[in-house]
Amino acid sequence: MIDLKDINEKYLSAEDFLSADKEYIAKLSAIKTEIEKNAATRPVTLLSGPSGSGKTTTAKMLESMLDGEGYETHVISLDDYFKTVKEGEVVDFESPDRVDGELLSSHIERLTHSEEILVPSFDFINTRRTDRYTRLKRGEKEIVIFEGIHALNPSVVNCDKISVNKIFVSAQTSVKCGDKILSPELIRLLRRIARDRLYRGRSAADTIAHLKSVTAGEVKFVYPFAKYADFTVNSFIPYELKVYKTAIGEEIEKISGENQIAAELDDFLSKVKGTDLNFVPARSLIREFIG
Repeated sequence: MIDLKDINEKYLSAEDFLSADKEYIAKLSAIKTEIEKNAATRPVTLLSGPSGSGKTTTAKMLESMLDGEGYETHVISLDDYFKTVKEGEVVDFESPDRVDGELLSSHIERLTHSEEILVPSFDFINTRRTDRYTRLKRGEKEIVIFEGIHALNPSVVNCDKISVNKIFVSAQTSVKCGDKILSPELIRLLRRIARDRLYRGRSAADTIAHLKSVTAGEVKFVYPFAKYADFTVNSFIPYELKVYKTAIGEEIEKISGENQIAAELDDFLSKVKGTDLNFVPARSLIREFIG
């Protein structure tokens, strides 16, 4: 739990923002060291977390850190292992059944034994696996990171025959303002609103409309497997509410009169002091959501 007053008063400059990001980098650096220690026997890392947790950027940060230590690191998204959606098929987009777990598990095992695989590619516009593949054969001092919401779900990834590193990433901090509390779930919602608006052409109302189904999927298919993680990372960045106040505050305010969740977000953001978005470091995890 962190008090909003502390956020408003502490993070006032680019230097303050950079200091907060360095704290997150320090958390990942400790994990990077453990991955290095086990590189010979555990060359594959699985990174999971709910939607809006910062998985993609966290994986890329670890990739950069490991590359800096002389490794060749590859990051692969579980999204590319989605199954083709057949015409007329009704799909639960939160379900692990969307992922070709058999192919994924075989690829992880093959990579562990330095055998070549063909990494698939998924076309999200047409919801089908394409004919394009990427050849990958792990050599000495090469590490592979698989990231996706279902990466720790044993119904998707069967690791009975091999050892892997397992990381669970999620915003875990609540923010308090008087008797009001903004939960980690709503902080991740703010992240998704910003991201969806920028990259997916989706309005705040559209993103909020999906909250119930997204949360239900996480409760059922993601959080139960966090207990299997070797490392758990809190991806909350203390200044991020100031960023969302500036980036998406007006859009949320516009729909607050007709949407209860938007009203709750707007009420909380009204107490947040905005900021200069240029203060956000270029390699910050928050850049995953605001560009």
